[in-house]
Amino acid sequence: MRLSCLLMVLIVQEISAAQSHKVLKFGNTVWDYIRFKPNMQPFSEAFSLCSWIRKSRSGSQAHWFSYATRSNYNEIVITDEGSSNYVFDSYSTNVRAQAGVTAGVWYHYCLCWSLSSRTASIYHNGRQTGSFTTPSGRRLTAGGYLVLGQDQDTYGGSFESSQSFGGELDKTNIFSKKLTSSEVSELYSAGRCSDVESKYDDVRQLKWEQILQQPRTGNVRAEIDTSCRVEQLEEQLEDARKELTDTKASKEEISDQLNRSEINLNKKSSELEEVRANLEQTTGQFTERETKLNQTETRLDQTETRLNQTETQLNQTETQLNQTETQLDQTEKKLDQTETRLNKTEKHMEEVEANLAVTVSQLNQTEKNLEETRAHLNETLAEVEELEEEVKEIKKGLSGFNCFRVTNSTHWDILYTESFFDEILTEDMLAILDESWEKLEYFKGTRVTERLIEFFKRYFP
Repeated sequence: MRLSCLLMVLIVQEISAAQSHKVLKFGNTVWDYIRFKPNMQPFSEAFSLCSWIRKSRSGSQAHWFSYATRSNYNEIVITDEGSSNYVFDSYSTNVRAQAGVTAGVWYHYCLCWSLSSRTASIYHNGRQTGSFTTPSGRRLTAGGYLVLGQDQDTYGGSFESSQSFGGELDKTNIFSKKLTSSEVSELYSAGRCSDVESKYDDVRQLKWEQILQQPRTGNVRAEIDTSCRVEQLEEQLEDARKELTDTKASKEEISDQLNRSEINLNKKSSELEEVRANLEQTTGQFTERETKLNQTETRLDQTETRLNQTETQLNQTETQLNQTETQLDQTEKKLDQTETRLNKTEKHMEEVEANLAVTVSQLNQTEKNLEETRAHLNETLAEVEELEEEVKEIKKGLSGFNCFRVTNSTHWDILYTESFFDEILTEDMLAILDESWEKLEYFKGTRVTERLIEFFKRYFP
């Protein structure tokens, strides 16, 4: 149930984030366009017009951008196939002949010009496909109409249905500089779903966000585009799958370590049997040993009480999760509004969920096997604990003979480092320890002390 809740929360977050990404969709009639008068003065000596475009109509007469002044109706004119690229009435190299445009497929376009270079460069999907020279001293004239979705044959009008755009636009921005080829390549390579253009906000004088706020004529819609968030969701699910695979490999490695530890414990057990034979000759120390064992039992009882308190906190957390599930049920009603858009990715998500379910089942079986092994080890460790106490007493009584040496160094000694010792255990710290969550989650929020470290070393070798 927790896995389903997490997936649901992830989907809700991704859909919520997608609300901020909108594209403009244009109809096919002569009345479907956006017309406004932006401040074009910042672009008089240099500009870079960049946009993501998805062509939908056949032919080469569909115009997606037109900027006209009273003195020149073709100050800037661009068709959706790149066959026409006018700046100051100058005709460019035919872009379509060098980089084909496929209907229904998004492509990135940039037209970059500066007064100093007298050159207008055309880029298609980050690659320069053409350039042409503009008249010496010619500046871009301000004060004109900018039309998206049509071509102006007169100042602000005279539209023709054959020149209607009918496609989609996204991230249309005009920068007040001539972008370099590497900068254009960066805009393309970052992808339509990125916010790389914000990196150039100091020169992004006409922004996509401003264009979305302009009045529209006819059938021009600003629609939420969830495809970007779906791509990110698929990448996150793929990362989760890889992480589960790595976790499985780590579990197998831990199992091997436990097997090696068991062999070492058997060896130590034989050594301790020899020590026990010697301890039987010192019966006078048994009373003191029994007292210490009682003290240890008292400490264990205290620890069990703390574990019970932790279990109560976990029950409260589960109650909160149930409340959250109720809230998610309410949110599910809102998700129905976006079900049409998610149907395209539903099949892929079902396959991923099926793979996750198989992986989770395998992990659960592995964890069960590890628990059985750990239970067996705990029984052995209980016997070893008693023997270790006996060893301490023998060492005290036979310190002058130096007849044996017992070491107790384990991987838990990392808790004595500055990053852990005397700190409160958190989920991140527990993840670093790479141990079983079912055991260590009970200690989350506990301060790392010598007493806690020694407890781990004894009961979670």
